[in-house]
Order: sequence, then structure tokens, then C-alpha cells
Amino acid sequence: MIIKKLYLDPFMDMCNREILSYRIFQYPSADNIMRALN
Repeated sequence: MIIKKLYLDPFMDMCNREILSYRIFQYPSADNIMRALN
């Protein structure tokens, strides 16, 4: 069995705790976080 990790980058509205956008990646990086913002 092969286990792989995924990284979730969610962006949440702090007033109503709603998820505005998110991205899922196989590795963490600053570029992936910036893509989730767009």
C-alpha cells in the first residue's frame, strides 16, 4: 500500500467562516498558495 500526502490551501471569510476558495496540491509551495487566491 502506498500512502501519499496532499496539501490543502483553504481561504476562509473570517466573518461568517465560509470557504472562499481552496486548492489541493501534492507538495507545499508559495506559488500554490498564490494560485488559490486567484
